[in-house]
Amino acid sequence: MLPFASLLHLSDDSKLPVYLRISNAIIEQISQGTIRPGTRLPSSRALADMLQVHRKTIVAAYDELYAQGWIESRSTKGTFVNDQLPTVDPVPLTPSTPDQELTSSGLSQEVLLPLRFDDGFPDTRLAPLASLGKEYSSLLKDRKFTRYLTYTSNFMGDQKLREQIALHLRDTRGIYVSTDHILISRGSIMAFYLILVSHLSPGAGVLVGAPGYQTFNKIVSRTGGRLLEIPVDESGLQVDHIAELCETELVEFVYVVPHHHHPTTVTLSPERRLRLLELSKQYGFRIIEDDYDFDFHYESGAILPLTSLNHQGKVIYVGSFSKTIAPSLRLAFVVASPEILGDLAELRRLIDRSGDPVLERAVARLLEYGEIRRHLNKAVKVYRSRRDLLCRLLGEELSDYISFQVPEGGMAIWAKYAQHLNIESISQAAAKEGLYVPLPQAYPSPSGRHVRLGYSSMNEEEIRQAFGMLKALILTH
Repeated sequence: MLPFASLLHLSDDSKLPVYLRISNAIIEQISQGTIRPGTRLPSSRALADMLQVHRKTIVAAYDELYAQGWIESRSTKGTFVNDQLPTVDPVPLTPSTPDQELTSSGLSQEVLLPLRFDDGFPDTRLAPLASLGKEYSSLLKDRKFTRYLTYTSNFMGDQKLREQIALHLRDTRGIYVSTDHILISRGSIMAFYLILVSHLSPGAGVLVGAPGYQTFNKIVSRTGGRLLEIPVDESGLQVDHIAELCETELVEFVYVVPHHHHPTTVTLSPERRLRLLELSKQYGFRIIEDDYDFDFHYESGAILPLTSLNHQGKVIYVGSFSKTIAPSLRLAFVVASPEILGDLAELRRLIDRSGDPVLERAVARLLEYGEIRRHLNKAVKVYRSRRDLLCRLLGEELSDYISFQVPEGGMAIWAKYAQHLNIESISQAAAKEGLYVPLPQAYPSPSGRHVRLGYSSMNEEEIRQAFGMLKALILTH
């Protein structure tokens, strides 16, 4: 039976008798299609109990509905909505917009289709899920650990995980910090939100690259900041534009992805890194350093993060395990001064309370036992091979249709379609054959023809199959 007590919202019009307010509420739900023709209504006694009114009030409401033709009585069976009324489809809560359209299962086409040139996701088949599951099981059987499954006053995240992250950052990135400088969040998206809500003044400027990471840009808008875009070229963010803007605008943050900029995959040059730090000291803005896939570099050693340099507390570093293990395992970390993290921890307490203590401790163990490092060593080799395969196929067979630069690392290629191609038609035809091909609308760029072609989530056989389908569609459209 429908939850009538919740459905029937009585008007506040005190001039109307209660029975009329009840009958009007029922009419409203019938008119909206929530209560459909032929629906059996509760007995007068039952509905009176639900609405906490006298039974005679419900009898009077039903009499009003009988008189207007909305309901009918069926001998020995009860009271029903009139079968002769037209069926009305319920109004959805909110109409979907083109970039929000989902399939019937609620998942985006990018996730559902068997083959995907996605945004650049890890292959979860390579992830150490068996080891992670083993640690989960062990922790849940450990009586000493289960006491941590209640609410906690440590809003910075699991102490053991923060200790292991500190060692991990020291050994892989040259970042020397203590646990007081590390806060755990559920993915980097939450980290950005915590930072901006806690430290961004209303209307203050946030500098980002163009083209840039659209999700971060939306967070800036949602948190009351003013988005200020500066160009990105083959050497990364054009930092010389920052000084010009800082002379005329209140700039509180600069967001930068120095290692494999999203979406273009370029790396910020050493000269621009140093210049960015100088400008930060000169104008007083903070830098949000997004280092989401630091570990995946193929040509040479990675350039160390800005946070590893002498930045005088101006850099807030955000790293993530979502690309290391699996995107749905939401686990990221923020490195900053204890003063900044104190504000973030207080906000995290309000929106997340206790984080995920089991996941956090399990990943801490994987770090401690070297499982994450062994996984990364394997994944780097596999992803490099997949990158080389897709780049070779594109260069040898579709060079007249798709142009690109071989990325030095990461999980995707920044590719540009030829002007004459009908990209929308190709993408739609691909979807019908089970292949996801992104559209340029997802990556606003000056050319209007660029997309990210992710390769890391497909094995080499799948890459060949996906490429073959894409090639056939391009040649026929």
